Amino acid sequence: MRLRLEIEGAGWDASYESNASRNNTALSFLLEAARALHFSVVWQNWTVPPDSVFVHSIGNDVNGDGGRWWQYWAGGIYGTAAANHAALNDGDVLEWRFAQYPP
Repeated sequence: MRLRLEIEGAGWDASYESNASRNNTALSFLLEAARALHFSVVWQNWTVPPDSVFVHSIGNDVNGDGGRWWQYWAGGIYGTAAANHAALNDGDVLEWRFAQYPP
């Protein structure tokens, strides 16, 4: 699957692209990029909805700092599901932004 990731942190950004990714959720593709580009991702398991994940930090940017939170867009659409439940499609651009909420 062909996917691209764009991250906008507080004063930094990163890009990652794969033409053969097997990762098909917003979380799994973010973790693939983190391994390849050597940045950290911290997440927490949530029980509602069942088996959900909440991304707490990417790199050194932690949710709540400066009133900003990690949010994602998949294929140009704002993420409304937990990142591990957000399916990606071939050719999608996944964007993670550290921004004020609501966007």
